[in-house]
Amino acid sequence: MRERPTLGFKDLTLDNWTQADPVMGVFGGDDPGAGGFQPLSQDRWARRVLAYDLTSTGPRHIRQLFAVARGAMLYASFDYPNMTLAAEQLYRVVDAALAARMPHLNSRLTFAERIEAAIADGVIPSRDRRRWDATRRLRNMASHPERQAIYLPGMALNTLAIAAEQINGLFDRRF
Repeated sequence: MRERPTLGFKDLTLDNWTQADPVMGVFGGDDPGAGGFQPLSQDRWARRVLAYDLTSTGPRHIRQLFAVARGAMLYASFDYPNMTLAAEQLYRVVDAALAARMPHLNSRLTFAERIEAAIADGVIPSRDRRRWDATRRLRNMASHPERQAIYLPGMALNTLAIAAEQINGLFDRRF
C-alpha cells in the first residue's frame, strides 16, 4: 500500500481522532509555579475559549451561530485546523449579526454597505469603523481563499474576543 503524502497537519484516522492534536502542545507559556514552560493543555485551552460568550439579548440564531463557531474552536485541541475554520466562521457570524440588527435594510446590501448604514444610524460608533472594516476584509479573505490559512491559538482567541465584543455591542447598546 502506498503511503499518502502529508498535508502538513494531523491526518485524522480512526485510531487518532479522539486524541489531542500534538501541535497544541507546542503552544503554551511560562508558568514559574509549575517549573517553567507549560504546554497548552486541553483544559487550559477550553478555559480560554469558553471565557468568551454572547449576552442573551441578541437573536437566538446569532447565538447559535456563535456557539457552533466557538465549539469548533474548542475542539481544535483534537484537530488543530478547526481553529482556523472557527475563526473564519466568526467573521461571517459578525456579518449575520449586523444584518439581524438592521433588518430594515435591503438584504442585498454588501457587508461594507451595512457597516456604512450602521455607522450612519449610530448602531456602530464611528470610532469603531476600522475594526469593522478589518472584520469585513478578513471575512472576504476567508470566504474566497486562495490558499489554506492556519491560525495560531492567540490569533483565534483574538478573533473570538473581537467577534463577541462586536456582536454584544450591536445588541447591548441603549439608544
